[in-house]
Amino acid sequence: MGSEAPSDTHSTNPLVTLSEGHLTVRAVDVPLSDLLQEIREKSHIQVELKDEEAAENRITVDLQNLPPNLALEQILRGFNLAYFYENDRLAKVVALPLASTPLPAKALSSPSPPETPPAQKKRELPNFEELLERDRAAALKAINEALASPDPEVRRAALEALEDDEEPDVVPILSRALRDPDPSIRMEALEALAERGELQLVKGALSDQNSEVREKAAELLEDAKIRSSLTK
Repeated sequence: MGSEAPSDTHSTNPLVTLSEGHLTVRAVDVPLSDLLQEIREKSHIQVELKDEEAAENRITVDLQNLPPNLALEQILRGFNLAYFYENDRLAKVVALPLASTPLPAKALSSPSPPETPPAQKKRELPNFEELLERDRAAALKAINEALASPDPEVRRAALEALEDDEEPDVVPILSRALRDPDPSIRMEALEALAERGELQLVKGALSDQNSEVREKAAELLEDAKIRSSLTK
């Protein structure tokens, strides 16, 4: 009888490579914390997992040539992800547990690459509201940086997280959104600023290059004028 091949029952170090800004990740039954550490070292993206129990879950993945954000979404399914950018480069990801029961380790595994092309996969947007409840300072920093995201839906989600926030420290962030390349996002920022009585910032939009934004600013200023006259 020939000698038997050694049993591969123990986990091996994950294989993570970065090429032209894309990650290839291969791991078999390794702790999630070990895999994330390897990704940190190879990609220089800081990944913070805010769940000590989940960090010990064992995971199997085989992901090939994906942008870092999509690779991390596959690995960290079952978490809300908040993205931090520096000069349009993904620099940090914070993974927060969902409000519901966290997914078991098996559900976090990804034994094969996604069946649909990454460009067609609708990804979950960061839950800035939950991050605001957990750590306001970190949340405001994340929201401010998200306004520089190339993804308009991420920028919109960041802005919408501040809609009901009446604290004065959100005004500089809202004013930054007035420079967003998407006119609809600029109009949302105008509405939020008008609700807070920041009419000087609203007046500045009367010279916006987009006619709809200019009209929205004029409408909000007129509404504010009418409300002011009614209270006198």
